Amino acid sequence: MILRIHEIFQSVDGEINPFHQGCISTFIRTSNCNLQCAYCDTEYARNSIPTDRVFYYPTEIETFFKAHILRLKSPKITITGGEPLLWEKGVNQLIELCIKNDMGVTIETNGSILPAKLYKHPLVSYIVDYKLPSSGMESHMSKKLFTKLSKNDIIKFVMGDYKDFLRFLAVFKQLNTKAQISVSPIYQTLDPKLLISWMLKHQVLTPVVNIQIHKFMKVK
Repeated sequence: MILRIHEIFQSVDGEINPFHQGCISTFIRTSNCNLQCAYCDTEYARNSIPTDRVFYYPTEIETFFKAHILRLKSPKITITGGEPLLWEKGVNQLIELCIKNDMGVTIETNGSILPAKLYKHPLVSYIVDYKLPSSGMESHMSKKLFTKLSKNDIIKFVMGDYKDFLRFLAVFKQLNTKAQISVSPIYQTLDPKLLISWMLKHQVLTPVVNIQIHKFMKVK
């Protein structure tokens, strides 16, 4: 088995990405995750279900891509999860199909897995979480992964309280990466205005504030 997909849908991309927040994207959500974050908003995709699309061969993925992704005609694809890099071989084939068809693609990953191959291509961007204390998963972070990211990639610090923010400051000061940095308040847990006030107080001026706009608009 090289890929297991939980669902496919078309919606607005509410997360920060180099193709612009708010763009229309086709989402490919993979099944299963190796982490159990306290604030997970896609728990339904943590485990496999009988209706998942399961692919065992590259030819099956290519047929699926042509039949179910190209027909939607989105300029961008979002590969998310679950945790997509658990299915690295299949995800890489999806990335290459996107490049071949001149489609932008973002891979949303939880920061715990260092893939064997990281694509350095203008149409490809990895959106990588750094899990802070409120997630309960910080010990699983792959520190080497962050050093290998490029300027087209984004490291996203999701935070729920001031303790998370202080930990972010410590990590941010030591981080050796070319990737862009974003900070994101947990929806309905941390007021974005409060997060911005902390940034100004501590003169943290280069990270981008990422608000999950799809949640405010109540779209998938």
